[in-house]
Amino acid sequence: MNTNIIFPNSFDKLNLAKIYFNELQHIIMDYIKRKKIAFSFVEHPDQGTKDLIIELTNKPDAISVLIGDITYNLISALNYLMSELNPKLLNNDFPIAPFKSDLIKILNKKSYRINLDKWIRDFILNEIQPYSYGQGSNFWMLHNIGCIDRHRIIMPLGVLGQVAGEQITTSRKNTFAFNIQPAFFIQEKAPYRTFSIDEDVYIQREPFVNLHYFVFEPQIGIKENVEILRFFYTTIQTTENMIIELQKRYIHYNQISVVSH
Repeated sequence: MNTNIIFPNSFDKLNLAKIYFNELQHIIMDYIKRKKIAFSFVEHPDQGTKDLIIELTNKPDAISVLIGDITYNLISALNYLMSELNPKLLNNDFPIAPFKSDLIKILNKKSYRINLDKWIRDFILNEIQPYSYGQGSNFWMLHNIGCIDRHRIIMPLGVLGQVAGEQITTSRKNTFAFNIQPAFFIQEKAPYRTFSIDEDVYIQREPFVNLHYFVFEPQIGIKENVEILRFFYTTIQTTENMIIELQKRYIHYNQISVVSH
C-alpha cells in the first residue's frame, strides 16, 4: 500500500520536517564533536577573588532557522491532516490545548462536531492527548513554539553536563563537578564559580555538551527550554505514527479499497 495515498499533503510536510531535522542533527552532532569550550579567569584584586569564565565558542548560526523550519512543517502537517480528513475543515487547526478540559471544548465546537466523525474526535482526545501533561504533550509545546517563533527569539544555547570523576580541582584541595543549568548561558561569559585569587585551579576533564534551545522574550524570560534533538525526534515520530494510525482507521471506517503499489 502506498502509505501516502490518503493524506499526501500531511506526509509531504512531515517529510520536509524530517529533511530539516536530519540537517539540524548533522550540524549539532558535528558541533558537539568538535566543541570548543573556552576557560578563562577574570581577577578582582580589590576583592581578592577571581571568576572562572566558561564559554562555548562558535555556536552554529543555522540552528535557529532550522528549528523554525521544522516547527513550521510539523504544524503544517497537523493542519493539513485536518483538511484531508474533511476538506470542510480547511480553515481549522489541528486541535491542541493547554488542558484536557480545553481540548474537549474545542472538539465540541460546531465545526468539529459536524465535520469530524466521532471516532476521530475520540481518537484525538483519548489516544493522542495533545495537551500539557497528556501523552501528546509535545504537540502543546510545538504549538507554543510555533506561536512565538519568528526566527528571531529562538536562542540555541549550550549546556555543560556532568562527567564522571573530578572536573575541577584546586591547590586548596577543593573539587567541583561541571553542572551548569541552561539558563547560565543567557548571559555571555557569565562567571561560573569564584575562587580565591591566589588559588590555583586545574581543569581535569572537559564536560560533555548538550544543546538546548530557548524561546526567550526579554520582558518575560525563558518560555520554553527543550533539548533540541530529543524533542524534535520524538515529535516527528509521534506525528508520523499518528498519521499512519489515522490513515488505517480512516480506510477501515470508510471501507476504502486501496491498491498496493
